[in-house]
Amino acid sequence: MNKENECEIVQDLLLNYEDGVLHKSTEDFVKKHIATCENCKRRLKEIKQDIEHMQEQEEQEKEIDYLKKINKKINVKKILLIIISTMLAIIIILNVAVFINYNNMKEQLGNFKIFLSDDITNEELKNIEEVIKNIDDKAEIQYVSKEEVLDETKEKFSSKENLIEQYEQNNPFMAYYIVKTDFIEKLQEELKDVKGVSNTSSLIHLNPYELFIGTIAKKLTSK
Repeated sequence: MNKENECEIVQDLLLNYEDGVLHKSTEDFVKKHIATCENCKRRLKEIKQDIEHMQEQEEQEKEIDYLKKINKKINVKKILLIIISTMLAIIIILNVAVFINYNNMKEQLGNFKIFLSDDITNEELKNIEEVIKNIDDKAEIQYVSKEEVLDETKEKFSSKENLIEQYEQNNPFMAYYIVKTDFIEKLQEELKDVKGVSNTSSLIHLNPYELFIGTIAKKLTSK
């Protein structure tokens, strides 16, 4: 076999030689040839460099894929953090608003309204006041007439005056007592069957969030 043909055969085997998959006899043949052939030795070196370059590229691609996964996880965490931070901010703002509203209405929490029947007599009015004083002699009692309620409603809904005008001739509102006392629950119980009392109303059982919702609803309906 001449030198040129031997080189062609060896160079065809160099990749397998580098990978270590040749039979022992073939491997020895290639190894012996490389030891004496500069061209094939140079070609083997180039193959090794190509393999190293390919391995480096594969490693780089793995690193890039890994970094992409890390970045994706970081972005997801950032989005979750923004969502959680926004929710916390909303909760804090809501609680501050609830607290402010509760403080603004704190004075009204001790108020107890006693709505009166349209046909109530002066004697029945005095009896109701006596019941209140018997339970709490320090209670503050304020009488609000039907006319005062109508005037207050007209002022409150001044932008809807046409709707209120129909109530001028036939006032549908009830007169009531506003009572400031610490014995609201006891008063409610005592007044249940008292003549002249239509019903009673108090904010005492509402928690701060119910008060807040009620305030918002009231503002929306008044627009």
